[in-house]
Parts: sequence; structure tokens; C-alpha cells
Amino acid sequence: MSIILISRDGGLVDADQVLSGLFIGGETALQNFDLLNPTPKVVVSAAQQVDPNEKIPAEKKRILEAIQHLPLIDTETDWSKSPDSWSRAVMMGRYVASEWAKGKPVLVVCHAGMNRSAFIVGLAMRFLGFDGLEAVKRIQRYRRPSLMNKSFRDAVLYFTPPMTFPWDRSRLQET
Repeated sequence: MSIILISRDGGLVDADQVLSGLFIGGETALQNFDLLNPTPKVVVSAAQQVDPNEKIPAEKKRILEAIQHLPLIDTETDWSKSPDSWSRAVMMGRYVASEWAKGKPVLVVCHAGMNRSAFIVGLAMRFLGFDGLEAVKRIQRYRRPSLMNKSFRDAVLYFTPPMTFPWDRSRLQET
């Protein structure tokens, strides 16, 4: 179920809530993220060309506690050939999980909101204790289409995080 909200100025918010307060979206969500409920406090971009510092309107930046940019290539197929990209992706998944576990709503975006952002959210869900299949199915249930990139999907399926973050399981209520 996609959330498409229209702001007063006619802008769109293209985002889906995978867990309560954990959103996956396309870059258009950066313009009107404040319409999401709960309003994200942390924004992460996984797109090469989508620097959230440039895309988020100045007056809305004050709402946020943190803005992160992790450029990933959507065609990543062999993580052994790009260990730096893998390390950064895992670090960002851990960061998203940590912030969300603290109760902060998080929006993760990429250009279209289908692969890179879903990949980072999938890694975050692994850090939250979800098994790989459960994470993939939940993401694909709420964000269609998503995780079509096989290497991203497989990474979420088979990644074993070194630790997990405790969180209030009541936040797992259906969104």
C-alpha cells in the first residue's frame, strides 16, 4: 500500500511505511516529508544523484535531527568487488536501525524508492532482529515494486548482523 500524499502546494510525498515510523520513498518524498505521520526526524539518501542536503527545502531542515547521504550504485552485483560499498551499506543499515530503535521516525530514500532505499531498510531490519525472508517479504508487501535488484535482495536475505538493537515490539503493529 503506497502512501501518496498531496501537499497544499501540489507536491507529492511518495513513501511507504514498512514499520511504524520507518519509511521507504523516492526522492520526491524529500520535498514534503513533513506530511508523513509520524514526521521523520532522520532522513537517509542511498541515491548517487540525490543529495538530501540539496533537495530538502531549507525551512524543513529544522524539523530534522540528522541528514545522511550514502551514494550506492543500483547495479551492484558482486559485493566482493566493492567491499567499501558493502561496508558503507551495512554501516548505514545499522545507523537506520539504531535511530529507529531509539524511537525516531526515519525516511530512507533513493531516486525511485525501489532498490537502494529498500536495501538499506532491509539491512536495518536485520539489525532489528528480523530474519531475511521476513524483512524482504515485509518490504515487498508495503513497497511495490521493491528489491528487484537480486544482489540487494540476496544481501538482505543472507546477511547476519553482528548484533541487534532492542526495540519495543508494539511498534510492529500493522501500518
